[in-house]
Amino acid sequence: VSSARVVVLVMSRKTFVNSPKYDVSKLGEASGGDNVILEYELVLELFDLGRVKAVLPVLVGDLKNDADMGGDVYTHFFSSGCLPPLPDVKVPSIQSKALSYLRSDPGIGSILPPDELRCA
Repeated sequence: VSSARVVVLVMSRKTFVNSPKYDVSKLGEASGGDNVILEYELVLELFDLGRVKAVLPVLVGDLKNDADMGGDVYTHFFSSGCLPPLPDVKVPSIQSKALSYLRSDPGIGSILPPDELRCA
């Protein structure tokens, strides 16, 4: 990701809730790591630092059969309720991993704030 200039994030319902064990809406300060959120955090930080020039989200709704449309179609992401309510929370374990990754890149580490991410 750190060498990309454009990042396309494909998101669906399963990005946020994939199973009872994986539900982003239940993240809290004491939560463990989450690689999807970690990747999104990294992309936003790299965008903020000017390393990534564009972030393009592709929001994919649920797949359903619609005879009027001639078969399977994807529904509207928001109208289908694919985005759960998301907590306004900082997850230290995710931020720590993101900061560690960014500091390990010689082109980025030197321009980071000392102990906090910009987008966090």
